[in-house]
Amino acid sequence: MPGQRAGEEESRFLALTMLRQPGDLARLHALAAFSAAQGLACVATGDILYHDARRHVLQDVVTAIREGCTVDALGNRRHVHADRHLKAPEEQARLFAAFPEALANTRRIAEACAFSLDDLTYQYPTETERTGESAQDTLTRLVEAAMPRRYPAGTPPEVEAQIAHELRLIGSLSYAPYFLTVNTIVRHARSLGIVCQGRGSAANSAVCYVLGITSIDPVRSGLLFERFISAERQEPPDIDVDFESDRREEVIQWIYRHYGRHRAALCATVQGLLDKSNTASTVWADTAYRSKANEDFMEEHGFVSKVHRKKPHLKPMPRHIQKSNAGKSVIRSRVEHVFADQKSQTGLFVRTVGITRATMRVGLANIVYNMRRFLFLERLNASA
Repeated sequence: MPGQRAGEEESRFLALTMLRQPGDLARLHALAAFSAAQGLACVATGDILYHDARRHVLQDVVTAIREGCTVDALGNRRHVHADRHLKAPEEQARLFAAFPEALANTRRIAEACAFSLDDLTYQYPTETERTGESAQDTLTRLVEAAMPRRYPAGTPPEVEAQIAHELRLIGSLSYAPYFLTVNTIVRHARSLGIVCQGRGSAANSAVCYVLGITSIDPVRSGLLFERFISAERQEPPDIDVDFESDRREEVIQWIYRHYGRHRAALCATVQGLLDKSNTASTVWADTAYRSKANEDFMEEHGFVSKVHRKKPHLKPMPRHIQKSNAGKSVIRSRVEHVFADQKSQTGLFVRTVGITRATMRVGLANIVYNMRRFLFLERLNASA
């Protein structure tokens, strides 16, 4: 089957769905007979469109948007029964009582789809340069080799203590591969003369400073490393790197070549549904105006329609996805084995989740601002 991995047992099912239409039972029996003749198993499904029965009104709104008409003009394009929602197992058992095998198959598939967020782990690329050397050993070696460039007169004792503390914490949380990947990308960009600058909480890391990912000495500036990485929070680090906009595409294409298109992809952003009325958006954005009297006033004077009143339900709904040049995913295994993918018009894969991310901001202005801030802080440190 399409998307099936090698070695996986193939299973095909024919879905039985109650449409709430005349002849439903006869149709389902005919489908069950057809599946048996074809050697297929049946599975009971709900053909779900929304999770809660109350969302059927929103389904009508979204259908009207798709059809380019008003809700009142939908006619038979609207689902007559508000039945396309998730149902309790007892309700499904009642609806498909005549098809016990289909119910058993549904239960078997559900049990096979057991998932826990605890099962998720980050898959960092392998960045070790020497045989038998771990990622932590590689990071330690690179940091030690880079320290003379940052501290040509000798590394201050407080910096050595901070570096040792950071490396211990990075090692205990197994984050070394992430630092190595970001370092590899930054090092290559600078070898081509591409201006780049690490920013954000990564500036609190002495390891990032010594490697050249960031440009502010956190020890001299009195910055707290635990704002970047903390054993208590158990949150993976996030190193944002700005690349000059005119040459950002060079970095993106090099990542594809270096790691392979099967291991690298751009991230996607999800755009939600918004009101066309700026006035309505302003009113809904300010909770101070969210009273029934104000809503009635807005509707009476044509600023917002009854559909807009459903905006608390409509706004989170996704409209489309688009690729984001501000996020890049790089993982150890094949990307299609980890998360959903879609090809963009440029032929690049678009992924919905980022693993290793180097943020490529649009415009050189961010970099110029960061450089000015760095020079200003350096002057302060020099005069201190």
